[in-house]
Amino acid sequence: MRPCRFAKILFVLAVLTAGTVLPLSAQVITGTISGTIVDSSGSLVPEAKVAATNTSTGLTRNTTTGLDGQFVLPFLPVGTYTVKVGHPGFRSFVREAIQLSVNQIAVIDAQLAVGETTDTVTVQENASILAVDTAQIGGVVDSKRIVELPLNGRNVLQLVQLMPGVATVSAPQSFATARFGPSMVVNGSRSNENAIYLDGGLYMDLFRGTGLNLPPPDQLQEFRAVTASFGGEYGRVPGSVINAVTKAGTNSFHAASTSSCAMMI
Repeated sequence: MRPCRFAKILFVLAVLTAGTVLPLSAQVITGTISGTIVDSSGSLVPEAKVAATNTSTGLTRNTTTGLDGQFVLPFLPVGTYTVKVGHPGFRSFVREAIQLSVNQIAVIDAQLAVGETTDTVTVQENASILAVDTAQIGGVVDSKRIVELPLNGRNVLQLVQLMPGVATVSAPQSFATARFGPSMVVNGSRSNENAIYLDGGLYMDLFRGTGLNLPPPDQLQEFRAVTASFGGEYGRVPGSVINAVTKAGTNSFHAASTSSCAMMI
């Protein structure tokens, strides 16, 4: 094969690969809010306007329900959201304090009451949202548990042992103290049969099949560990899949006080 033709083939493969990898990366580090909108009689409400707002950053995503009264807002960054639903002839519906975690599908159904659109029915519910659209087994370790739970060192991967099906976890503080890096034995699989993602990118030593050390606890927002019944977006490993997300900025300004600055000077 001529070198020029070989280079063209590599270029085409690179373009095709980039087009398929980017949506997957967005899928595994974000969440989705979906639901069904009905009226007080249980009838579906089409063309209702739905807005999801991240309370920390102000990011707002909008959509409209279809003829089946359903809506989907995919690829939302993890965080706390407020969902507002409106339709002419009905009171506005607001659901607050929705904790959306990585790779989660949060189902938020709403029932609209007849009235003026200026009137609002606000629902504040801090209970966890059941995962009804997936059969995956595992769980999420949020930033509170990452920071407050005791760690022998600062390797967050030790907390994977909280998940069902995890037998052992080897999470050294550095590669100097371990030959093969972090590894886990999950549901009888080998220690090198796990996949670790950080902000959507594969975060592993591909030669050994083991993971790399995640950033310190203060830099991580949360991680999800899936130990069985993986979704269609996975499939390269039989053990577990770890999706970690680093912290992002907010609209709140944080700075040291003047007294603290004076002491530093």
